[in-house]
Amino acid sequence: TDGDTNRSAPGEYRTLTRALAADRIPVTTIRIGDNTVNLRLLRDISRATGGEFHYLANARALPELMLRETARALAADASAAQRF
Repeated sequence: TDGDTNRSAPGEYRTLTRALAADRIPVTTIRIGDNTVNLRLLRDISRATGGEFHYLANARALPELMLRETARALAADASAAQRF
């Protein structure tokens, strides 16, 4: 996201964020762009749900980030599967 939202005030995300955290659903947020609109909101959503937060100044870095995050998620799944 570019972080700019006109749909809800940052406080209105708290209920959804709490529900996601209670259900153990991590949310990873990716802020793209060179300004800091709602940077704290996106960080807070990720932090509260156990997800990751990434800040990219340029969208060209997105494919590399997605590949890295996918590899990390697959490694975590493989590690969890070995425990069972």
